[in-house]
Amino acid sequence: MKRTILWGGMALILLVLLAGAAYTAVRYATNQQNLASTADEPLVKISEEGAAVSFANRVIPAAELPEREADAWGIFIRRQDNALIIGSGPVHENVDMDDPERPIVVSHEGPEIEIVTSRDTLIYRDDTITAGKTGPVPQVIQQMDSLDEVDELAFISAWGARRGDRLVADLLVYSLER
Repeated sequence: MKRTILWGGMALILLVLLAGAAYTAVRYATNQQNLASTADEPLVKISEEGAAVSFANRVIPAAELPEREADAWGIFIRRQDNALIIGSGPVHENVDMDDPERPIVVSHEGPEIEIVTSRDTLIYRDDTITAGKTGPVPQVIQQMDSLDEVDELAFISAWGARRGDRLVADLLVYSLER
């Protein structure tokens, strides 16, 4: 009798383990299908009402850029000689319907960061176009001689060395359109 209970208990444990394995396998297969289907979805989605638009970030970084995350990134605020002041943290863009001269108002939630450039700083403009494309899009960057075309809606990413509350940039990428 003890043997029967022992074999029954082992069979029950084996059954629970098999059920858990089957459940995990189904979840894994479903997740892989979902990942495969999202790779072919458009980068811009418009809701059925035509109001909501979302942009997926599927840009493959350019080979010229470091493989690590940028040391500082944010929205351009102002320029002071060879330094750019950027607003970090989440960036918000709002349309000001009362001011035709400045229809887009940009704000940020993080601190301001000073990015110092020198003649040795590599400067790239991000020319990547993602609108209307599906799947991963390779980043297209072009080396520039100056920061003259950086304006108030540019997004800045920089790699370099921190010195106090400033970043001395070795490499800087700006994007005029996000």
